Amino acid sequence: MTDAEIDAAVAADPGWAEFETVDWSKAAVVTPPRKQAISICLDQDLIDYFKIARPGLSAAHQPSCAAM
Repeated sequence: MTDAEIDAAVAADPGWAEFETVDWSKAAVVTPPRKQAISICLDQDLIDYFKIARPGLSAAHQPSCAAM
């Protein structure tokens, strides 16, 4: 997208109306603290529930775990 297209999309989005007057030049990049990997033991019925309720959930989180 070009800058003009981005500006037009933002102007058309009512969710951004409250941010129109924000001075973004004073914004700072904030790096969140590194996450700590943990291991837990869960009952099989709980694991089965989440596999049915959210197929692919584990695979979706693999890239975020690898980035730690």
